[in-house]
Order: sequence, then structure tokens, then C-alpha cells
Amino acid sequence: PPFLDEPAGAPLMLHFGTLDAAIPPATIDLHRQKQPQAQVFVYADADHAFNRDPDPPYQPDAAALAWRRTLAFFTEHLR
Repeated sequence: PPFLDEPAGAPLMLHFGTLDAAIPPATIDLHRQKQPQAQVFVYADADHAFNRDPDPPYQPDAAALAWRRTLAFFTEHLR
């Protein structure tokens, strides 16, 4: 949040888990408000670092969806 008032210098994609106690819903909403051009995704039943396999709290369904979205984002923006 301390940098949300700064303009993004590149396309921005963010992935959050609903169970991440360090990033509450109000903070996610703030990201959406301050960086409206950003793609913001929130994954139900996913915690912080939900895509870090094989460590808990790995959430394979959310991780797979986030990965597909990230690859599509790269395909669109990295040329």
C-alpha cells in the first residue's frame, strides 16, 4: 500500500488469496481503487504463497488458475 499512489511503469497483475491474513480485503480494494488499470485476482480458500509448491499452504487449483492467467498476461505484454 505505501506505493499505490505511484504510477505503474508497466502493466500490473496481482494475485491475492482470501485467507491471507497479511493482506485483508480492504487492502485488496485499495489496490483496485489506486491502480484501476491493474488486473487484480482474488482466489477463494487460498492463503499467502498459495502457489508455492510443495510448501503448505499450496492450493493447486488456485495456483493453476493463477499460472494460466500469468502466462496469458506475459503473452499479451511481453513481446
